[in-house]
Amino acid sequence: MIKVCIVTQVRNEAKRIAEWVEYHKKLGIDEIFIFDDNSTDDTASVIRSCGLTLLEGSKEGYYIDSSDPEVYHTSNNYSFFLRLLKNYTSGCNKSAELGFDWTFVIDVDEFLCLNNHTTIQDYLKDIENKYPNINRLEILSYDFNTQIIDNESDRITERYLHRWSDKTRKTVGDPSGKFTGRCKSAVKRLQEPVGCSHWLDYSPFIVTNPDLKLFQYRFPPLTPDGFVEKDEYMLEFWKRKI
Repeated sequence: MIKVCIVTQVRNEAKRIAEWVEYHKKLGIDEIFIFDDNSTDDTASVIRSCGLTLLEGSKEGYYIDSSDPEVYHTSNNYSFFLRLLKNYTSGCNKSAELGFDWTFVIDVDEFLCLNNHTTIQDYLKDIENKYPNINRLEILSYDFNTQIIDNESDRITERYLHRWSDKTRKTVGDPSGKFTGRCKSAVKRLQEPVGCSHWLDYSPFIVTNPDLKLFQYRFPPLTPDGFVEKDEYMLEFWKRKI
């Protein structure tokens, strides 16, 4: 059986992280390694209640109050990104040392979504059979449409049932149309320290679209009218797995 883990870094995600963990466990993820970037809410206790172990992350640099997202997420916040890259490198290496076959590096506002497979192991088995020399996957990111809310549920998997279309992703998310930037990756083994949270390294890869995508929420409502698609994958998946 293919062993799969996720590596992520969080800060003040107590409200949403339990659903995110449960969803990916049901998808087939065997383990999740989480670096807590100095949370000031109950994130750490919620993570432990999910049966996960917090990893000791880099303490380099300074911490910025995430209540000001324009500051916290700016590219000028060098120390934040430095910690992020160091933690991702550490997490990917730890995963390999513990015998995991694939490591996905995604954020807790992103959900892995399969198209033609029931579990992530089934998907990766087909990938390995078809591309035996591939070391990395690039998973394209599609935003939830925050302008269309189907109901008032607190659960992400029940609330957001629309996503960007491929046309939107090219015209808004990636004007070049080359699928650069708006993606995350999974690796078998890191070939070098993580230099970018999107690509991880520059080893041989394939783009997983359409069989595996990322749905991302909590993004500015950039979607033009008429550029969204109804997509109940996560809701249907959740109901099948309960």
